[in-house]
Amino acid sequence: MNELDQLITRLRDLHDGERAFFEVIQTGPAAIPALEAVVREEPQSVFAHRCLAADALAAIGGPDAWSALLRALEDLSARHVPASLAIAEDAVVDRIAVHLGASGDPRVPEALLAALAARPRGEVARALGRLHEERAIPMLIACLDDDLAREGAMEALRSFGDAAGEALARKLVPGDAASTYEAPHLTAGRVAAAELLGDIPSPAAAQALSRALDDPSPQVRRASALAFATSKMPAPDAAIPVLIEALDHPDWLTAKPVIDALVLLGHPAVTPLLNLLDEPVRDASGERRRQRALEALSQLAPEEAVPAISRLAAASTAPRTGLAAVAALAAIPGTPATTALGAFLDHPAASVRERAVRALAARGTGGTNAMARALADPDRRVRHAVWECAHTLDPPARDAFIDAVCDHGSVLQRILLRLHLHSGSKSHR
Repeated sequence: MNELDQLITRLRDLHDGERAFFEVIQTGPAAIPALEAVVREEPQSVFAHRCLAADALAAIGGPDAWSALLRALEDLSARHVPASLAIAEDAVVDRIAVHLGASGDPRVPEALLAALAARPRGEVARALGRLHEERAIPMLIACLDDDLAREGAMEALRSFGDAAGEALARKLVPGDAASTYEAPHLTAGRVAAAELLGDIPSPAAAQALSRALDDPSPQVRRASALAFATSKMPAPDAAIPVLIEALDHPDWLTAKPVIDALVLLGHPAVTPLLNLLDEPVRDASGERRRQRALEALSQLAPEEAVPAISRLAAASTAPRTGLAAVAALAAIPGTPATTALGAFLDHPAASVRERAVRALAARGTGGTNAMARALADPDRRVRHAVWECAHTLDPPARDAFIDAVCDHGSVLQRILLRLHLHSGSKSHR
C-alpha cells in the first residue's frame, strides 16, 4: 500500500480522518482521482469521509478538481437512493454544491440546476441563489414544500427579490383540497411564501398577502398578517383581527412575533386590544390572550387603555393577568394610571399586590398614599416591599409617604417608619 492509499484509508477513519485531510491536501493534484472515487462511493449511512474528500478536492482546486466534483455531482444527483440513506446522500451532494457554487466554473450553474431538479436540497438551492440563477426559481418554489430544503430555498428566493414575486404569489394560493385538509409540509411551504412576499414591497405582493388574510389555514393567515406588520407595505384593516386571533397560540415562540407585530402596527391596534380585555374569559386560552394583549399594550402605552386595564383588577383573579396589567399601567404616564395601580393593591394574589407597590413607588409623590395603605397588607412580602421602596424614594416622595403614614397609619407603623427611614435600615417585619 503506497502513501496515498494509506492517507485515503486514514481519511475513512472517524477518529483520524481530519488529520489525514490536511496531509491529503499537501499531496496536491495527484490525489484527485482517489478523492473523486471516495466521493462517488455507493450510498451508506456513514458519510463524513466522503464530505472530507469533497472538501479536499475543493482545497486542492484547479480545473481537474472542479471537474471531479462536477462529475461526482452529476453521478450522485442521478442516483435512486433508498429512503433510509437519502439524508446521508443529500449531505454529500450539499457539500459538493457549497464548493462548486464558490468555484467560478462556468459549468456549475447547469450542474446545480440538474441536481435541484432531481431532488430538493438546501445547499444546492443556496448555491443557485448566490449565483443569481433565475432559472432555478420554479424549482426553489417547489423546495418550499420540503422540510429539509425549505430554509435554503427561502434564502435563495430572498436574493431574487421582485423576480420571484409572481411565483411566490401563485404559491400562496391554496390548492383545491386546502379548504378541508392540507398536508403540514404544504401549509409550511405557503407560510414560507407569505414570509418571503413580506420582503418584496410591491403592489403584487401586497395584493397576494391581502387575499391570504382570508386563507383557510390559520398559519397562512398569521404569516400574511406578520408580513404586513414587518414590511414597508401599508397593512390593511383585516391584518389586525388576524393577529388578535393568533394571540392565544399555546406556543410562546409563535405568539411573541404576533405581539411584536401588533406593537409595530401602532395605534390602530389599540382599540381591538382593549376590546379583547373586556371579552368574557371561559378557559385558559382566553386568559392567555388577555395576558398577551396586555404585553402589547405595555409597549404601546396608550392613555386611553387605563379604564379597560383597571377593570381587570376586579374582573380577573389570575396572577399572571394581574402582573401583566400592572406592567401595562406602569408604562402609561399620568394620574389615571397611578390611580388604577392602586386598585391592584386589593388583588387576591400577593405577587400582584407586591408588583403594584413597586410600580406605585416609581410614580413618585402620586403613588405614596396607596403605598401607605399597603402597610396593612396581610402578606409580609407586600409590607416588606413597601418599606424597601420607601427607602429608595426621592426626598419629595419620601416626605409625602411620611405624611401619608402619619395621617392614616397605625402607631406601630409610625414607629417603624421612623426607625426605617431615619436609620436607613432595611430590616423589618
